[in-house]
Amino acid sequence: MEQLFLQWIKDPTGAAYELFNRSIFYILVAIASSVAAYFWTKIKFRARNVWHRIKRTEIHYEGDSYNGLIMTVGASNELQKLIIEQVKPEFVGIITGNSDNVKNVANDLKEFAINKNIVCDEPHFYGELDVERIEKGFDDIIEWMVGKNIKRENIVIDLTGGKTPFSIAAFNSAKRNGVNAVYTDSVYEDKRPVAGTQKSILLVKSIND
Repeated sequence: MEQLFLQWIKDPTGAAYELFNRSIFYILVAIASSVAAYFWTKIKFRARNVWHRIKRTEIHYEGDSYNGLIMTVGASNELQKLIIEQVKPEFVGIITGNSDNVKNVANDLKEFAINKNIVCDEPHFYGELDVERIEKGFDDIIEWMVGKNIKRENIVIDLTGGKTPFSIAAFNSAKRNGVNAVYTDSVYEDKRPVAGTQKSILLVKSIND
């Protein structure tokens, strides 16, 4: 610093240039840190608001009128059976993967719905990564239900079961077709859902609601 001070007396322009060179790195770091902090604050604020809205839109199936119920299913269908008993739809559609185990689970769910006097379309089976075809499957079931004179606001996709690509496809199809989509949570005991503890969060709202 003493040398820089002496240089400043002899050559102010050169000293100023030298001081700028020494401080530019710290200036750039300070600017980058400020920008990063700004965007991080915006992201946290936006995420907090989205989570707040999701929490505020928590709904229960009880009291909601859904004539058409479309479901994804995985290795177990116990939660889906409880949902069917609670919703009591007129029509059920099932979309899932194409492994033998999951096919058996889906067909068992279909028989369960039929025994409840519910009209159930043949389950749709797709490869887990074929998102476009899975979305088309949801579209087809929605159109099948609309063809049965079910209004779109009375159709709901419950995307709780199945793997992530099916949930993404269900969400996209619901949004594009203007039908409701929900995710259902449940209390479990011994890895089995407890009847009456199901709560559904509305993820996509029908355009007619």
